[in-house]
Amino acid sequence: MKNTIDRTIQRTQRYWYIDGLTEIYFGFISLLMGIYFYLQASLPQDSLLYQSLTISFVLIIIGGAALGNWAIRALKAHITYPRTGFVAYPPRPKYRRWLLGGLSFLVAVLFTLLLTRLPKNLTWPPLLSGVVVGAVWLYIGVRLGLTRFYLLAAFSLLAGFLLAVSGLDESLSLAVFYSLIALSMILSGGITFAVYLRNTRPVKDLD
Repeated sequence: MKNTIDRTIQRTQRYWYIDGLTEIYFGFISLLMGIYFYLQASLPQDSLLYQSLTISFVLIIIGGAALGNWAIRALKAHITYPRTGFVAYPPRPKYRRWLLGGLSFLVAVLFTLLLTRLPKNLTWPPLLSGVVVGAVWLYIGVRLGLTRFYLLAAFSLLAGFLLAVSGLDESLSLAVFYSLIALSMILSGGITFAVYLRNTRPVKDLD
């Protein structure tokens, strides 16, 4: 009985990723991060725009997470639910929302401090990014049994390692890393979305 319930819960949670929209959205967030690090590598350090990048990075992380939940739900309401139905997920307790927001802010601040305070001859930030991003995708893949997230996790780890030993400037290597992550997520989400559209139709079209 417990195994049956666990499988039912897993299928319900996996439904959130059935259309690839989550990956596509966060792929664009990663692209913004790639642009951020490219600007950090390209702009003069005494310029006003360069000095404002730290704040903008925090805003990208916090704003992207907050906007993402609304944007993905809006897209699903227009595309996914008319085709394969609506699943009502239990609302998260308010304290968990505040906790998630606080943790996201803390991670963004700590990550920014690490990138700006450590000696410039270190090249481990892309490797750290690869491990963190890969761990997130691996967790989702294991928890929900989705093979494509294993591939995303492996790609993240490989990209982080190769860029860590590439000899590129830290900011430039991070720009390349997040651009590659953006490409992989948009590609994965795009393929998933195309397959989903091909195999489903809005309910009204089946009448």
